[in-house]
Amino acid sequence: MRGVFTVLAKYLLKNRHVYSLKRMSNLNSRMLNWSVPEEIMSTKMTHYLGRSKASGQTQMVQRPCSLSSCDKIRQERDEAVKKLEEFQKISHMVIEEVNFMQNHLEIEKTCRESAEALATKLNKENKTLKRISMLYMAKLGPDVITEEINIDDEDVSTDPEGTPETCVSVQCQKQIKELRDQIVSVQEEKKILAIELENLKSKLAEVIEEVNKVKQEKDLLNSEVLEQRRVLEKCNRVSMLAVEEYEEMQVNLELEKDLRKKAESFAQEMFIEQNKLKRQSHLLLQSSAPDQQLLKALEENAKLIQQLEEERIQHQKKVKDLEEQLENAALHREIRSLKQQLGLLEEDKRELELKYQNSEEKARDLKHSIDELQKRVNQSENCVPPPPPPPPPLPPPPPNPIRSLMSMIRKRSHPSGSGAKKEKAAQPETTEEVTDLKRQAVEEMMDRIKKGVHLRPVNQTARPKAKPESSKGSESAVNELKGILASQ
Repeated sequence: MRGVFTVLAKYLLKNRHVYSLKRMSNLNSRMLNWSVPEEIMSTKMTHYLGRSKASGQTQMVQRPCSLSSCDKIRQERDEAVKKLEEFQKISHMVIEEVNFMQNHLEIEKTCRESAEALATKLNKENKTLKRISMLYMAKLGPDVITEEINIDDEDVSTDPEGTPETCVSVQCQKQIKELRDQIVSVQEEKKILAIELENLKSKLAEVIEEVNKVKQEKDLLNSEVLEQRRVLEKCNRVSMLAVEEYEEMQVNLELEKDLRKKAESFAQEMFIEQNKLKRQSHLLLQSSAPDQQLLKALEENAKLIQQLEEERIQHQKKVKDLEEQLENAALHREIRSLKQQLGLLEEDKRELELKYQNSEEKARDLKHSIDELQKRVNQSENCVPPPPPPPPPLPPPPPNPIRSLMSMIRKRSHPSGSGAKKEKAAQPETTEEVTDLKRQAVEEMMDRIKKGVHLRPVNQTARPKAKPESSKGSESAVNELKGILASQ
């Protein structure tokens, strides 16, 4: 490169009278871009500037030049420009050749390094093969050995062009070939095993991912199963309560039926006796004198009135006692149901506490949620407990367990609050119906006792808002519930 630029500089110095100072500055910048040495450029530039000053002085002296000299100068300038363009092309070609040579040199270096590495590897393999052949030669015996095999681990700087020592015997060569074939086959097997190992690793990773997914699904299913079991246990408890209350109601109903039948029979007997006494008094009045008959009739009438009053008072007392017993039984049932409901609520409270603890453990990782929960806990601890509620005026009638069970099922199917409102509105209606039915039954019984009409059985009494189909349906539902509980 330096030689090319020196030739170019000499050519420019020969034609220095053609170019002006501006052209020389442009050439100077180009020469700087072409990375010409600074020493050569400085010397040539000083020489050129000196000569240009001298030529400038001569030009100032010879100003009245002719047109022919100007044309010659222009021609020389054009020729110099053409030559300069040629030199530029040549310099570009030279730069490309230099770059190509540098790339080729780098390739040669890499090839040499790889060849050296391969040579060292082959040298090591040859030494290992020599050791193996020595072992086999020692097993074969000294008769088969034709030449000594030189094994030197330290002799690394041997000439690669030297002829290697070989075993002349056919058996050694066969064994060496077999060993080489075995090495090749083992290497192929190694590659196959490496590929299989990578495939197995990928399959194992996929299997681990599937196992993790299955574990997550299993955990979710276990949690759902536990929740369903809790719901089933609650339903079983409520259904057991419903069955017990139904059985108690059946027993009480049978007792009431028996007592009513006894009261009706007693009232009928008293009515018959009253009729007998009336007839006897009538006969006596007819047979005896009118005054005596009147006196006797009045006395008998007074006695009968007293007896009737006493019987009526006793009957009222019995009715009151029965009503008190019924109320006490209803209160006891209500207390039992409230206790059982309280137990269920306590279990719900425990479950909610467990859920709360789990949520607290999960929320420890999040700082913001921890701060909010701590604030809420502090607020809940600092808040004053509400005053105790006032005592209830009168205990309500015992709740119907079948309706409570149906309400729970409705809540499960329809979680909206419309069902609860309907049940709350239906409870006072049921209590009013029960009280009306009791009053009507007592009034009917008293009227029939007074009139002496044979009372009909309880199931056939025409009561308003009572349907026989509903009783049959409730019995069938309770029987089904009993069967389900027995199967469990």
